[in-house]
Amino acid sequence: MNNSIIENPVLAVFNRWREEIAPVVGEGNYSMDYSITVAKTPYARLTLLSKSGQTWDIQGNECSLSISFQSESYASGPNAISDAYALDDVTRQVMASMGFRMVFSEIVRNAETSIKRVVSRFTRTYTGNFLP
Repeated sequence: MNNSIIENPVLAVFNRWREEIAPVVGEGNYSMDYSITVAKTPYARLTLLSKSGQTWDIQGNECSLSISFQSESYASGPNAISDAYALDDVTRQVMASMGFRMVFSEIVRNAETSIKRVVSRFTRTYTGNFLP
């Protein structure tokens, strides 16, 4: 039996997001790795929260995934909160263009109090294609 699975979309999502966020935060001020610390702001991070099979056909072929991402937007300075929300808006726009829905967004306390952080979460059912 040779069941098929849906190609993992994580790198495609990150690359599409990177194309939009890099010009805003600067080259290298973005990541998809939780272990990277924020050394310079503005900074943006997009990480996979979960990816699980959702539906299969009668032959056992995977038909859809439930996939969730978390974004973190960091800013500092006199307009840190509004700047962090502006970064979050860039991420919201690109995620919406791929069919993701924002299901959570709030400003979260950061260990370094001069840096403000907005955390948002996005989810969608993925069937192997993104919206144009």
